[in-house]
Order: sequence, then C-alpha cells, then structure tokens
Amino acid sequence: MLEHEIFFSNTRETNLDYSDNALKIKEFDESSGYGVRVMKKGKVGFSYCQKKEDIQKSMKNAEVISKYSMKSGFSFQGKKRYPKVKTVDKKIESIDENELKDIVYAIKGEMEGYTKKCRISASSFSEGIIMENTEGLDASYRKTGMEIYAEAMKGKGFGYSYYAGISPVKNPEKIGRDAGKMAKDMEKPSKPKPGKYNVVLSPSAFSSIFGIITPSLSGDWKRRKITKLSKNRKMFDSKFTVYDDPTSGQSAASPFDDEGTPSKRMPLIEKGVVKNFFYDRETAALEKVNNEGFCSRPDFSTPPGISHSNIIVKPGKYGSFENELKEFLFIESAFGTHTSNFTTGDFGVEVNVAFHVKNGKKTPIRGFMLSDNVFNLFNRIIGIEKKAEDYDYLSYPRIAFGGAKVIS
Repeated sequence: MLEHEIFFSNTRETNLDYSDNALKIKEFDESSGYGVRVMKKGKVGFSYCQKKEDIQKSMKNAEVISKYSMKSGFSFQGKKRYPKVKTVDKKIESIDENELKDIVYAIKGEMEGYTKKCRISASSFSEGIIMENTEGLDASYRKTGMEIYAEAMKGKGFGYSYYAGISPVKNPEKIGRDAGKMAKDMEKPSKPKPGKYNVVLSPSAFSSIFGIITPSLSGDWKRRKITKLSKNRKMFDSKFTVYDDPTSGQSAASPFDDEGTPSKRMPLIEKGVVKNFFYDRETAALEKVNNEGFCSRPDFSTPPGISHSNIIVKPGKYGSFENELKEFLFIESAFGTHTSNFTTGDFGVEVNVAFHVKNGKKTPIRGFMLSDNVFNLFNRIIGIEKKAEDYDYLSYPRIAFGGAKVIS
C-alpha cells in the first residue's frame, strides 16, 4: 500500500466590514477539503481535493508529483498522545451575524467620541481539523477565533486597535476608545530630529521587527547555510529569552502541528543563546535532526511548511518605562519590513504612529524612518517590562532598545 497522509479541514467564518457609515460586507463562508500527501521511494508528493470521492485521484496526482521531489528519509508522524490545549470557546461557536454586528457598533460608538471617520472589520470562525495516515495517526481537534481591526482618522491623525484570540473580545468599547484616542493624539504630530534614540516597541511594532529574525530561525535556512545564527551560541542580548509554545493560550494554540507532531514548549533563545530552530518533518529528515513540530498549513490546498506558533517573550524586571526611563521614542506602528534584507538583518521601516516620551510627557511624532540591523538591535536591550500583554500569537512585555537610528 502506498504510504499516505490525509489532512481534512472544515472552516466556517463570518465577516463584517464597516466604513463610510455603513456595513459594506456581510459574508458567511464555509469551506472544506482534503490535503493529500503520499510517499514513494522516500519522495513526497502533495495534491488536494474538495470532495471525499476525489481522494484517490488526488493520491495518484501526488504520486506523480513525488517523482520530482528530493529524497529525504522523511516519514509520516505515527500515533501519539497529545496535550490538552484550549483551542475552543463555545461562545464563538454559537455567535451569529447579529452578535458580531453588536460588537462592531459598540466599537463604532466609542470611536465616534473622537471622530466619525472610521473603519472596522470583524470576523469570527470555527474550524475542525482531522488527520489520518498509514502510520496509524488518527487525530482531530476544533478551533475557534475572533479577529477585529479598527482604524480611525482625525484630521491628519491616524489611530488603530487590533484584537485576535480564541475567545470573543471582552471589551469591544476599549478597541474603539484606543483607536479614536490614538487618532486624536496624532492629529498634530512633529518630526523627531535625526540621531540615535532609545526606542520602546509596541506589540504591533515588535511583531513586525521580530518578523525579520524568524526566517533566520528556520531549519531550512540553517540546512542551506543561509542563516547568520548558530545553535548554542550567544547571538542576542542576555536579557532576551523567547519560546515557541503552541500549548499556551494565544491565537496559535493547538494540540499538534499540521503534520500531527505533538505540541510542546520549545526554547528558541535563552539569555541570548540560540537553542533551537524551526523544523517540519521533511526538513528535519534532510538535516538528520529530531526536532520537528513547527509546521502549519494556511488551508487544506497548501502543503505543510515551516512556521512558528505562539511566541512567548520572557518578562524582565522593569515596571513602566514611562516612569523609569527619562527619554525614549515609543514606536506604536511601523511598516515596510518587507523591504528588509532578511539575510543580513538590515532594515528601514517608516513609522506612522509614535510618541516622543521625555520625563513622562508624550509628544506625537511621525514621518520618519527607523533604520538599524535587527541582530545588532536585539543586542542592545536596555530592559524588559514585568507585565506581558497578549497580542494575537504573542505574549509580549514591552522591550526598550538603545541607540536606534532615526532618519527624518
């Protein structure tokens, strides 16, 4: 019998979009299908279909495609025990369009205390995953989620707020207040003088900047000798410790990855020392390491690939930077990381929402570039706050970095 794996997903999603004083989009979408992988003579092929009766045809297609893949020593995941991980909130499973609409209007109502020019998108979903293979794997779980993005404009001021999680948002009004207040605060920004500054990154900004590092933690980059990072070497500031943890409560929680490998907490960087890289099973087999478990699929029609799950940054010793640092730039929002040199780590991002904080006083600033090398920047950590905030897949206590270059 041909060795094979079948990945099934069924997703139900409701989306609402509010702009120009009207609900523009009201969608209910359901999609399901089968991702099929086969292995023949040590080579893996992939195909997919949407109907159960087409699985055999997809297996034949995958078998043909396998001829062109690399022989790796790969094997499918066998039967395993999985940890108990919270991935479902029954409130989202039962949420309807009217309840989602109430959330949108609650956000809108708070934003209108600052400005009437706003846009809100909100979605909720539930998903079922089932995996089977010829190694005896037969596993499944369900997952729920909600995602909300709100933005506001007041004059030239821009503000936003974002939520993503397994459970419904607890305080939608706060999302509206945060976006509206940020837009009001940014209404008359100035530009900072060029030079080097201490900077504190918001969760959103950290997610963007740390995203320049994550490719260098790929086992495939390590295997192909692209990454600058080396295992068991100190490559970052000793105050920096970060884990990948799909068993924690953020939005990327799961009992197993998209190859069926059991979820576990994995240190990526400990006190600045690189401890592990991300591997899917095929890349681990090619490099002959036993470190798989970092694999995801955007949907059933896409083969699995290397990916992180929840990123957990270990808290530090600082209280509030506003109270403990004399002067810094608080970077709320930055964009343009796609233009970075992900190999060397050089980047230049445009900052559109930020504040110059001096002696506790905040002055809005924007219209400048933050330029640095990400590996150097993460070796210049001044401190990390004690309190962490959940932001999508992140658990992040704010980090202050020294000597970042500002170009304005």
